[in-house]
Amino acid sequence: MDDESEPTTDGSTQFGWFETYPGAPPPAEPFGRRILATLTLTPATLRVEGTSRRRRWACQRRLEALLGDRISLAGMETKSPQEMLLEPIHEPEPERITLPPEAIAVVADRMIRQWLDESIPALGGLIPRQAAKTPDGRERLLALFDYIARDQQRREMPPGVFSPDYRKAKNLLALERADSFLDV
Repeated sequence: MDDESEPTTDGSTQFGWFETYPGAPPPAEPFGRRILATLTLTPATLRVEGTSRRRRWACQRRLEALLGDRISLAGMETKSPQEMLLEPIHEPEPERITLPPEAIAVVADRMIRQWLDESIPALGGLIPRQAAKTPDGRERLLALFDYIARDQQRREMPPGVFSPDYRKAKNLLALERADSFLDV
């Protein structure tokens, strides 16, 4: 069995039973040891779920050898793979993390600065810093920034999701001045 356990939302604890018997095949890279079954421990029960009857029986024999008469089989249920695929998956909702505005600003700044050095298909594969050096590239960048601004306005962003402020990228590329210069 695994040394690490994973608490569940109902207070039970889950353990992985890994292939560790003498003569077991070496762990497959990069995945590690093969899991034979999942054990769920509550104060009153121990549930064993395996992907094959052979593995389940091997786990049951190992538990009986370890625990003797302190454990008894209360029941057994077998399901086909098709039945398992039809069962709903009950995964807990992930905990939402709220970042402070300062952290969001740092991430947004890094994203914008990284974007300035990425190849952009709408710019003919150029990076924004390269495109800003030519009149055609500046025109494409301004059109792209206009498109991004319209797209950000029409989208309703769910709580906790942000989109970088591309006006900063425009400033970093000195396009704010170029934009106003073109309007004259």
